[in-house]
Amino acid sequence: MARTPRTTTILLCLAALSASLSTTGCRVNDTDVKRWETTELGPTKLVAVITHDKYEWPLRTDAAMALVRMKPRAGRRIGIGKLQEAVASLPAADRAKLVANLAPLLVKEIDKPPVAQQGVAEQKGGDPSIPFKDAAYALVSYDKAALVTDEAVKKTLTDALIRWATADFDRRIAISSQLYNIEQIFRFIGADAGRALPPLVKPDSAFDRMTALVAEIGDPPTKDKMAQALVALGQYTEGQEWFTKNKQRVKEANETAGYKVADDKLDLQTKDYQEEQVTKVFAALKKVGGRPAVEYLLGVGGDKAKPPKRREAALAALDGRLDRSNPNDAARVIEIAKADETPDAVRQQAFSRAAEFPRDSVAPKLYEIVTAKDQKKWKVRWVAASTVLKLSQAANLPEFYTKLPPGPAAGFAMSEPVTYGDIIGKMTPPPKKEDWLAQAKDPQLSKALVAFGYFYSHGRAADVPAMQAMEADARALPKVEDGDGKWQCPAPKEMKDMANVGEFVKYCVIPAMQARK
Repeated sequence: MARTPRTTTILLCLAALSASLSTTGCRVNDTDVKRWETTELGPTKLVAVITHDKYEWPLRTDAAMALVRMKPRAGRRIGIGKLQEAVASLPAADRAKLVANLAPLLVKEIDKPPVAQQGVAEQKGGDPSIPFKDAAYALVSYDKAALVTDEAVKKTLTDALIRWATADFDRRIAISSQLYNIEQIFRFIGADAGRALPPLVKPDSAFDRMTALVAEIGDPPTKDKMAQALVALGQYTEGQEWFTKNKQRVKEANETAGYKVADDKLDLQTKDYQEEQVTKVFAALKKVGGRPAVEYLLGVGGDKAKPPKRREAALAALDGRLDRSNPNDAARVIEIAKADETPDAVRQQAFSRAAEFPRDSVAPKLYEIVTAKDQKKWKVRWVAASTVLKLSQAANLPEFYTKLPPGPAAGFAMSEPVTYGDIIGKMTPPPKKEDWLAQAKDPQLSKALVAFGYFYSHGRAADVPAMQAMEADARALPKVEDGDGKWQCPAPKEMKDMANVGEFVKYCVIPAMQARK
């Protein structure tokens, strides 16, 4: 095929680039560099300019910036990858020179004030600073070679990346057109990046994503500052100012959707939304932990003026965050658990938190609940005793039995010995079967009933003959007024109230055992 004059000129120019030759007819200039940003072979030509020492540094730097500015091709921003490879191929001295030249140019673009982008423009990657941010990160994070060897230059670039992220965090963290997202950048930079996040926490901010980053990369002081910022946010979100502001927003949302809602119903909607947002703050506090978080959440959990769901959520957020060496923390959750006015769901969370402490630090307080003569709710004793058992070993059982009610044990509900027997049966090692049979004859009724509770939960069909001998036990069962705690079991036709131990064995324990082979 015959060569046209234009084809010949292109080939000569490419040869000149490859061999670092120079002819007057194909000398590269700024105009060529700018044009190559948009041509098919442009990336290859720009890389040739960067990597050949024939060209002056201003032109080589301009070629590098042209790769950064290059628009995506087939949806991919290939210029930045080409830049990494080009810089990596340079001798160490040239590499350092080029990066030093590039750094201030990248930083200048990165530091330009954020431009509000919306809708389609944003979806198309309308933030003009993104390529320069991506290029800066690509240089400092390249894992095949050290592209930025000067620590001062590296700090200049990483500081600019932090400024870029925090200048418009809520919007920029959601942009999908980035080669490298904010989480990726912050994880690479580490604690220095984490320190920039606590001041950004405010209503309607992406505080949950900020908190996740601080929890992962933050140093202890930063985590404390994040916890303090979240506590302030939680207190604001709980308050009347938040409610009033967001009631209007909820109203406007209803109107936009074509709904007209009465004011009392609007209040309920807003309260539900408020609880949802407060719970979201609690979840963030659980991620970051720290003393400010613990104090605030314990305060909410113990405040009887707060909505029960909020108190429950606060105590749930303390899961794994209490100081196991702090006896005051243990005492506070137990106080919440034993208070008569504490709702059951809140109480359950308080007992769960108490169970996170070493046994010796909570058992005495829990036993006070078990043995309290003024205990109005058998369920409180039940959960307190169950909590102690879950923290105990077989060696602790003699002490446990001394805390159970003596004699007829009025108010001792059926669920209590059944649960205690089940928990003890799961201990390692559990008491032997013959020990349980002996305990079933114990004169302390509550202790004997725990043995029957073991057979109710763990006994098998093979053990039924031994149990049948107990059907003659005529000891009266405890009297319980609460319908949830009555001694009742299914009889042939209906639920039957059990009057004595023998009936409990016959109608409750043995049928449960027969169901297990």
